[in-house]
Amino acid sequence: MKNGACERLRPESFGDYRDSFFIDYVIRTKLKGRNLNSLFINNRNLLNKLKVVSCNNQIIEIKDKLESGELVYMKIEKQKNDLQNLKSIELLNIPGTIDTFVYLINGYEVYGIDRIKDTVELIKSIDVVIGDIHFTVPDDAFRDLFFPNFCETLYSIKPIEAFFHQFGKDEYIYLYIFGKNDQNLENFELRRVQTFMAKLIFNKNGYVGRILATWGELNAYQWGCPNFIGF
Repeated sequence: MKNGACERLRPESFGDYRDSFFIDYVIRTKLKGRNLNSLFINNRNLLNKLKVVSCNNQIIEIKDKLESGELVYMKIEKQKNDLQNLKSIELLNIPGTIDTFVYLINGYEVYGIDRIKDTVELIKSIDVVIGDIHFTVPDDAFRDLFFPNFCETLYSIKPIEAFFHQFGKDEYIYLYIFGKNDQNLENFELRRVQTFMAKLIFNKNGYVGRILATWGELNAYQWGCPNFIGF
């Protein structure tokens, strides 16, 4: 999306309220029944970003110190897989067309992919250490996130980032992951990139849950604007 479409042209323009509308939508549709609340909806520009000490297309490492003085370390690894090696793939046909879309893989909905591809990219593992506590994130937190973006930036698609949130005596860590399927130098329009925005939430006891917006939901709220905040 070109920046001109994102400019605040008049007070009543959608762009002035885009983020508020999106946050309202997320609170109404993404939190209920997931043991999550609006505490986890944040402007990450106001949070403390944890340092990325290493990033390449296969591994990203994050290491920093929390306000409590405890060290936090996170390691996210990526893997490639032959789509045909996955147990089952269910396709969705659009009535009246020849279009076929990937709907379910191994029985669960997937994000970041809508067409059959020979090779796919997935997160292999996420390990987290907070102080002297180590835990491995359960794979149902990320197994449905295809083509995660590790280090690149394209408009609102950001590299994997982690942020620290102090709320009273409670400490939380948020890990943001975006999808990058079909992203390349020639394809600069975000609406053509099969993406998602996922926020994985942790505390000292482990994985708390996640908030996820699909490609369609992001596009509906003009997320391609460079100053898009999200959740």
